[in-house]
Amino acid sequence: MISIRTIRREDVKAVSRLAAEVGFPDRSAEGWHWALFGNPDQSDIPPGLVAERKGHIVSMIGLQARHFLVHGKPANAVCGHTFISGPDGRGAGFALSRRALQSFGGGIAIYTLNNNELAGDFHKRIGLTAWLGRAGRKRIEWPVHSVTMAAGHALTRLTRNEDVHDWLSKRELFARAPRNLTPFLPKGGSVMTLDPNDTDDAWLIEDFSAAASLGRRAVPARSARTYAYQMADPDAPGRIALLGLKDGDSLNGLIQLAITKPNAFEPAHLEVIDMEVRPDTDSALIVPVLLRAAKSVARRARLSRLRLPFSARFDEACYVGTGLRFTRTANYDPAHAAFGEGAEALEEYWQPSGYEGDMFFALRNPPASTRAKIRPTAKEKLHGSAWKHQAPEA
Repeated sequence: MISIRTIRREDVKAVSRLAAEVGFPDRSAEGWHWALFGNPDQSDIPPGLVAERKGHIVSMIGLQARHFLVHGKPANAVCGHTFISGPDGRGAGFALSRRALQSFGGGIAIYTLNNNELAGDFHKRIGLTAWLGRAGRKRIEWPVHSVTMAAGHALTRLTRNEDVHDWLSKRELFARAPRNLTPFLPKGGSVMTLDPNDTDDAWLIEDFSAAASLGRRAVPARSARTYAYQMADPDAPGRIALLGLKDGDSLNGLIQLAITKPNAFEPAHLEVIDMEVRPDTDSALIVPVLLRAAKSVARRARLSRLRLPFSARFDEACYVGTGLRFTRTANYDPAHAAFGEGAEALEEYWQPSGYEGDMFFALRNPPASTRAKIRPTAKEKLHGSAWKHQAPEA
């Protein structure tokens, strides 16, 4: 018999054990507390649900509240993340998902932006839709260290064979990636490094967010306190950076970056997990400046590439002048949602960037050690699934 309840702080130890059982990347107790209970926008929305069998947690779903501005008015939605079903959780995942979908916890929609192929299929089965269509599958990659990037792509193609995948997954390759972006961030020029805990920078962020809400029909409510929370991962200090393009006393654009190493056999790269342009400016002038600054950070950090998910949200003209790039289309949908009553405008006009999702903590960290480590093979891992991206992309 399975019972379902709201996750509690004292469940962190059991959650950590469950995550380890299914082969999730390591996270400390402090890291789990931060990811599950630290969200400053959570309010009364439950931080997640757990399924218990005989008093033991066998499955869980994390739920994070997100604030939006729709036609200038505040609205709440829920981002699903960290969906885990352990070896004793057969059937619990569906029950848990249905319970989450029965109530948005006061929000007008529930969604996930960061699926692997397996999770995407599961979400369709429980009633979520890939509302962005084919455009949501598009991303752009800029080679930074071309040889390393090409080697990573070659290995990824080889891992389409299950036996090769298991063999390569045993050892952490390209293990010398930095874990902290701070030494590589801009020190001057038009693109500045923003600290959301700094009073002046926080004012710039809030002013930018207010302008965005006036010029867009549906946008996430970007706030300094939320950026500060996203950048405060106790397991990965300095892993995320926020840059802004300043013009006088305001910002014309923001870009948020994160180091990630998607699996054991690919090199680390720099992921764009948020990018937005002030509505009263020319995106075709602003976006290239932000992306060139991001590429410069990746180059100094010796990361293999710069990667932009949800790239279709900007016109092709915005990428002119950004250098050699490759447009990729995933063979699955990374974003799924269920929109409730009153969410029609959000469904029609919202174009996700990643800020509204779990990419600030769900993308895999580079390993702490520069020495290769033996890892369990896929066959050795116990059954598990996730709302967040954990698998290498095809």
